[in-house]
Amino acid sequence: MSGYSLQQLWSLNGHGIYVWGSLALCALAVLVEWQSLRQARRHALQRVRRLQRNKERTAT
Repeated sequence: MSGYSLQQLWSLNGHGIYVWGSLALCALAVLVEWQSLRQARRHALQRVRRLQRNKERTAT
């Protein structure tokens, strides 16, 4: 690994834009999926709470 500069790592023999671009898109996809899962979980928990409240109201 000795002898490599940051510029060489960034350019990757002219393929850097493809490599770094694909890594950036993968990171973006992971973040979007993570946010989507958080939102789905939050909605599911809200629905469970709402159903529990409705069940308690009808039971009394």
